[in-house]
Amino acid sequence: MIFLFTIAIGAIIGFLFDITRILRRVFKHKNWVVYLEDSLLWIVTLLIVLYFVFNFADGRIRFFYFWGFTIGGSIYFACFSRFVILFSTRIANIIKSILKKMNFFTKIKKRLVNNFKKSAS
Repeated sequence: MIFLFTIAIGAIIGFLFDITRILRRVFKHKNWVVYLEDSLLWIVTLLIVLYFVFNFADGRIRFFYFWGFTIGGSIYFACFSRFVILFSTRIANIIKSILKKMNFFTKIKKRLVNNFKKSAS
């Protein structure tokens, strides 16, 4: 049962990695932000693994845990990663374009209001 749990954790870690990949595709990043994201990803990964080891495995580290993490991540990347990235990137780009359009319309509205106030004066 613990081995199956390690496989699930490996898949979760793979999904977290994909989140960082999606963010990098949708938004431009400076190098220091990439380093920060990578550091946060590895810290979160470490915390997940430590939580598992101490709460479900009584603090014992076994070699097969690493096989489980690896197998879970591999299954996730082989079966789901491509679809998650494509779908999420498309959704994020749609939201990004909607927000840009809303910002565009807000700017036009402000200009029209300012022009109206100037002409009324």
